[in-house]
Amino acid sequence: MDGYVWADAPLDILLSICGSLDYKDKTIMSFVCKSWQTSMSLILIKAVQFPPKTPWLMLAQEDIWGRSNTNNTDIDRQFYDLSSGEILNLRLPDTINRRCLGVGFGWLLTLDFRFEMTLFHPLTHRKFILPSFSTFNNHDHDYEYELWEILLWKAVASTNPWDSKNHDFNRDCVIMAFYGIGYAATAKLEDKIWTDIEGPELAFCYDVVNYKNQFYLLSGLLHAYSVDGRQGLPIAPFPKNLTGQYFYLVESVGELLLVCRSIYAEERPDRTKTFKVFKLIKNQNDEFEYEFIEVETLGNQALFVGRNASFSLCATSTNWCRGNCIYFTDDLLDFSQSNENGAGHDMGRYNLRDGTLEKHYKGESLSFFSTPFWYI
Repeated sequence: MDGYVWADAPLDILLSICGSLDYKDKTIMSFVCKSWQTSMSLILIKAVQFPPKTPWLMLAQEDIWGRSNTNNTDIDRQFYDLSSGEILNLRLPDTINRRCLGVGFGWLLTLDFRFEMTLFHPLTHRKFILPSFSTFNNHDHDYEYELWEILLWKAVASTNPWDSKNHDFNRDCVIMAFYGIGYAATAKLEDKIWTDIEGPELAFCYDVVNYKNQFYLLSGLLHAYSVDGRQGLPIAPFPKNLTGQYFYLVESVGELLLVCRSIYAEERPDRTKTFKVFKLIKNQNDEFEYEFIEVETLGNQALFVGRNASFSLCATSTNWCRGNCIYFTDDLLDFSQSNENGAGHDMGRYNLRDGTLEKHYKGESLSFFSTPFWYI
């Protein structure tokens, strides 16, 4: 086919070609040229498997102090494919000098120096402007923040922000975000401001998960909220004699799990010491409807926690994912406590059976404002 201009290939030909490719190759294909990027965006949007099938670790960018994870200055962002051990390089200008969080369904929430918050899909390049960080009720308008000082550490979507049937943004999608010193707020895609979650029994907000069409929010107690965040009830207390510094909520095989992460008291880059896992069950003999009980094993499931919407995968049919393990990233909230090279050291895989820790990413990926997290 000498002389054929592949950039002008019709959509049906590209559909036929990409039918035999995995998701990573489809993504690479979308970066060949602008016309292919447009065509592949349509293909990726129509695909049943919208995000990648296996977790990617979104690595830290070359940060504002000029340090980089790569010598190639033409690469904007890098993803580590956990299944193959390969690095995928993607040009993503919409993520540069922004704090990035994974909200689920293949989408990111980004925050820049001007407090602009955006939903962004790194594979289709679609984006939606969210209400500004400055509209949070407890935001200090008189203080001039540096990006690393802006505390925004978790955000979760109630449903896929993209409506594949209507090929438009899903106006019913609600984002719940944690900011400041343990505050929580929600916003629908068409809202102009964030609305704070309030309640007499709400303390520091640790984590949130979209479970059974509700937001389950972990504070001093476990609360179940309607997706708009306006109606909530405390349904379970913390487990008794619980120790830990970081807490995560994860849905796994239809059950709601509480993951507790303990760190060493002394200062060290790899601070994580141990994990404990609890599951939510019905409780007939107490003031709360539910309680958490400790579980000794995850079976064939693997949990992925960090600055992303936590998730669980079955390891039975893979040779890269280990069951009964917790894959974690560095969750240091106060970047002023990081060392001279930034945060991002404390990542690894924890085996719940024998308590061993191993690195899942052998390289170094550090930042003062946006550390690595799981993307899927």
